[in-house]
Amino acid sequence: MDHNLNQLPWKNYEKYFRFFRQKSENFEVTCLLCPADAASISCGYSSSANLRSHLLRKHKWNTDMFRMEFHTQKRQRHDNDSEKSIITQMDVHNIVDSLVINEGLHFSIADSPYFKRAIELGLPENLSVGCRQSLTKRMDARFNEMIEKLKSKLMSVQYVATTADCWTKFRRSFLGMTLHWIDESTMERMSCALALKRIKGRHTADALAAAIHGVHADFDLLSKVRRCTTDSAANLRKAFREYAYVDGSEESDNEQSEADGVEFGIVDVNTLLMNDENMEKYYRLPPHQRCASHILNLVASNDAQKTEGKKYNQMREAVLKKLKVWWRLQSKSSVVADTIKDCVGVSLIIPVKTRWNSEYDSIAQVRLFLFYNTVSLF
Repeated sequence: MDHNLNQLPWKNYEKYFRFFRQKSENFEVTCLLCPADAASISCGYSSSANLRSHLLRKHKWNTDMFRMEFHTQKRQRHDNDSEKSIITQMDVHNIVDSLVINEGLHFSIADSPYFKRAIELGLPENLSVGCRQSLTKRMDARFNEMIEKLKSKLMSVQYVATTADCWTKFRRSFLGMTLHWIDESTMERMSCALALKRIKGRHTADALAAAIHGVHADFDLLSKVRRCTTDSAANLRKAFREYAYVDGSEESDNEQSEADGVEFGIVDVNTLLMNDENMEKYYRLPPHQRCASHILNLVASNDAQKTEGKKYNQMREAVLKKLKVWWRLQSKSSVVADTIKDCVGVSLIIPVKTRWNSEYDSIAQVRLFLFYNTVSLF
């Protein structure tokens, strides 16, 4: 539900409280009857109980006065409801759009007769859900409007940072990017989703550099991005090593050592400029920041396997050998999968190499079963 962030939901409280700031799903207000340095009061949009409690407890409100104000509030709400009782086609479109967006429904739901019957129940005959084509056009318009609003907001932002990650799902590859900056007026960290792009072909360094550069260019961020954080994948590290601009003071020792082995020669500048292939590969990436969480995850997984502790390695291999048998059986046999779920109530978590902490979560789950003696599978 959309709320006006500049005023209170209850008009009769505006003479006692002033809107202070938004806080998650709630908001905070300041009491006009309290001293200026008094703490703010948290309140939800669905209930004014905290405000009423503050007036009764802090300012010793008269009960009759409070009851009169409360009934006035109810009358105002009923009046507002009567004013909004007329439903328009725009209201129907907003409800359908919100449902599709928030529930992640496919656009073809608009053509479902059961969906139309549920939405149009009780509506006037001149109102309708519409078709999939009209829904698609509205979504495109909403998307373009959202992009323009974000671009307009970023015009006043001087410095930003981005994150990027590439993955494959159902044989299709995607690049996801997020944006982060500091609001100069409130000094709060702001974040938003920046892009979700389809990546076709191999995930080469050039392909990833082109995609990241394109997203930054689309939002006019090429000169604003101070860092781009990614995981430690080899293709991403190569992309930033070849296309990132790095100040001399910020160039790392590793990058300097790699540059020492480069051979330089004389080339014809006109030939380079006239070559369309070279022009297409001109990408500008910000300095690279490797994700600290991903590095720690690698330390706890890959580096732990390289330890020289013979006893530790033997114990680890023995435990994993037993667990892999159960993980394999659960994946291949529906009978085993049903038996495991009947015994412990849930299916076993099967580790995936590309999923962070999956091996830890898998072993921790089995350890939890054994600790509570849920079942003796091993």
